[in-house]
Amino acid sequence: MNIIHEPTAVYIKPVQIVDAIYKGEYLVHMLFTDGHNQTLDFKPFLEQSNHPAIRRFLDLDLFQQFEIREGNIQWKEFELI
Repeated sequence: MNIIHEPTAVYIKPVQIVDAIYKGEYLVHMLFTDGHNQTLDFKPFLEQSNHPAIRRFLDLDLFQQFEIREGNIQWKEFELI
């Protein structure tokens, strides 16, 4: 007897960001479609980057100008996602 396992298509719905709240410094609290929520500190990422287009977001006024689009957090017109 041969048992044949045929692949089954499984669709996993991607988790998206529902809301993001600025919490000071480089902290952003995010709420996700799966009910999870977490505060993320972007400072290490921004400080460790060598790319000037990313490091410019160390300017707190610029950093605070994020928005949620299509389930992603982004700054400016897709300058940083």
